[in-house]
Amino acid sequence: FDEAAIYRLDHYAGKRSVMGIPTHPELDRYLWGMQPGRVWVIGAYPSGGKSLLGSQLLTDGAKEDVPGAYLTLEMPEADQVDRMAVQFTGVSASFFRSPVVSGMNEHALAHMQHMLKLFRDSPFRVVRPKKRSIGVILSEIRLAVRELGARVVVVDYFQLVSAGLKG
Repeated sequence: FDEAAIYRLDHYAGKRSVMGIPTHPELDRYLWGMQPGRVWVIGAYPSGGKSLLGSQLLTDGAKEDVPGAYLTLEMPEADQVDRMAVQFTGVSASFFRSPVVSGMNEHALAHMQHMLKLFRDSPFRVVRPKKRSIGVILSEIRLAVRELGARVVVVDYFQLVSAGLKG
């Protein structure tokens, strides 16, 4: 069987709540997850949440051990990792700007530390390619598939990709 058929069989057997790669619960309710081999193109006006949605899909997948890669052509890697850490852990973004743990109870602090460890060990990577050519982007995708077994790849912001194959 191919991967899509296995997902369907697992779904029918009650082993999966979605038939594809899990995304976000609201999306999965309507789309039944990302189907292997399908390409999603997400478009919206500037500041419409495209990058946020892409990183949320990747972090939600990572929580289910779905390997992936986020290729950022616009935002610095460190900023994207911070955003994804907030999404993954549920810890306030203000904590990442100025970590003050004195006001946290022991349970909240232990939960935060546990989630940060899970985030650090998650099966995805964030990359900012040195060049924005389609050839470099495809090379990064192939590398993520080969090294991580990436099943989800987000390219943000695809309009910045140049058509030239030489960098």
